[in-house]
Amino acid sequence: EKDKSPAKMFLRSALVVALAASANAAAPMRLRGGAPATYAKLTEGANALTDGYSTQSKISVSHGSDLNGDSTLKSTFTRDSASKISALFDAKSSYQGVNLDAKLDGSGTISGEASYDEIIPGAKLTVSGKLEGGKAVKDMAAPKISTEYRKDNMVACASVEGSNLVASGVVEAGDFQVGASTTYDANDGTMGDPSFAARYKGGNFAVTAVANGLKGDDVSATYTQTVSDDLDV
Repeated sequence: EKDKSPAKMFLRSALVVALAASANAAAPMRLRGGAPATYAKLTEGANALTDGYSTQSKISVSHGSDLNGDSTLKSTFTRDSASKISALFDAKSSYQGVNLDAKLDGSGTISGEASYDEIIPGAKLTVSGKLEGGKAVKDMAAPKISTEYRKDNMVACASVEGSNLVASGVVEAGDFQVGASTTYDANDGTMGDPSFAARYKGGNFAVTAVANGLKGDDVSATYTQTVSDDLDV
């Protein structure tokens, strides 16, 4: 009798779509709304309340540099409770194709990111790091180095942070996207369980299925409805 477990059926369907995408690589079809999403974007759910629709009281002030039109400073003050207000300062600039972003929050934590959009055609390189408030520079964790490469109807991503490597890829075929992700720990030479995802996007909705591991005991599905141009639920 054929195995009809949810994980096996999901993987078979993903394989069929992946093969269809490969067959159409010479004449790629674009997904409604743009190019393929990265695996992280493919598997994230709608988060309207924390992405521009928070119920917290918030004031943001932005100021552009008089010396460099590509530089801005944004100050955000958020009322967390009746007696507590937190602040976040975000400075952004661009120099010779390198985008710079530095943040300082009320706890004294400093985070920074530098990205180069076209280090080679289709490739983006990003280096980021964080220094927790109250800690010495020597205690700063190793920076995270990430790369993203796009070609026609596919996108591949890889990041290294300390001894941990994360790699993922997404292929699109029309209104379908299929992706996979895995991790590798250089310290003990072990590879993590892979995860797989598939999404179908209609006119104003999207259905996403995610399977973590090959045992079929962790499968989830998400339905997202587009309410407006800047709100999905």
